[in-house]
Amino acid sequence: MPKSLVHRKTAAALDRAREQIVSNAKRTVGELAAAERRLLSIRNEILGRAWQLGKLLPAIKERVGHGRGWSAFIL
Repeated sequence: MPKSLVHRKTAAALDRAREQIVSNAKRTVGELAAAERRLLSIRNEILGRAWQLGKLLPAIKERVGHGRGWSAFIL
């Protein structure tokens, strides 16, 4: 039994709606992946700078000494 014209148009409209939803989901997943990459890049920069500071602190402590307000020396 052939499908009616109304049924074919409705099915086509549903297919377009599904395609639009899938397209939106793919775009959103791509945007999420890009945001995650940016976040990881920022995290890596923060960790790198913290590592550099950690390497410098022992030398500062030797110059300033213990208990003499070395944190004020940095700031």
